[in-house]
Formats: sequence, C-alpha cells, structure tokens
Amino acid sequence: MSPGRWRRLAAIAVIAAVLAYVAVPYLRAASLFVRAAHVGGRVEQFAAEHAHAVMVMPRRTIPTRSGEVPARFYRPDGSISRSVLLIPGIHSMGIDEPRLTALAKDLAGSGVMVMTMALPDLQHYQLTVRSTDVIED
Repeated sequence: MSPGRWRRLAAIAVIAAVLAYVAVPYLRAASLFVRAAHVGGRVEQFAAEHAHAVMVMPRRTIPTRSGEVPARFYRPDGSISRSVLLIPGIHSMGIDEPRLTALAKDLAGSGVMVMTMALPDLQHYQLTVRSTDVIED
C-alpha cells in the first residue's frame, strides 16, 4: 500500500473512534427513552439488556427543619455518572407512586443515582412554602 492510502485509513480510523466516543452519551439517552416509553420489540429488549441492574434501597427518613421526610434511593450497579433528586407531585402515594418509581428505576438503569423524596404537604394536597424548605434541607 502507498503511504497516502495508509494515511487515509488512519484518518478514517481516528474519525470513527472519535465519533464512537462522542455517540456514547446519546446512545445512553436513547436507551433511557426507549425503556421509559416501553416501545417493545427488539429495540426495547436490547436497551433493557444493556441497562444497569438497579438496587432499590429500603425506605428511610431524612431529617429536615419541618420534621422527618420519607426517602428512597435507587442505586445502579457499577459506576455512577451523576445523582438526581426526584420529588413526586401532588399525589397521596408520595414516593410509592408507580410512575415515579418506574422513572426512578429507568434513570438508575442509565447509571444515575436517584433519590426520591416525598413532600408531606404535597401528599396532603397542600401547596405551602415549607415544601421548598424541605427540598433545600
């Protein structure tokens, strides 16, 4: 092979490696969307097979200036890329609301440590300024 051809092949290999490296976060995000939307078929099966296993920690309480608040952690196996706090909306089930737990598991399956925390006022269908204080604490 000529030196020019080797250079072209090396350049193509470097470009392919850079594109693969850049594409990984986008593929993880697409995997989360596929699992959360329950699209079914081979695509969802592939995404589910490549998701992290999730360990749901037992319910615990977090002390705040407004009193004890229930919380639950969803920990992915392997390395943790980031952490996120999920707070349920106005719903009496709080952190046990099925859509919230499903979202927390899907996020944790993407390598994100998730903490769900209930706001007692929202569980009682009340909008108060204490809710922001509880989140801050």
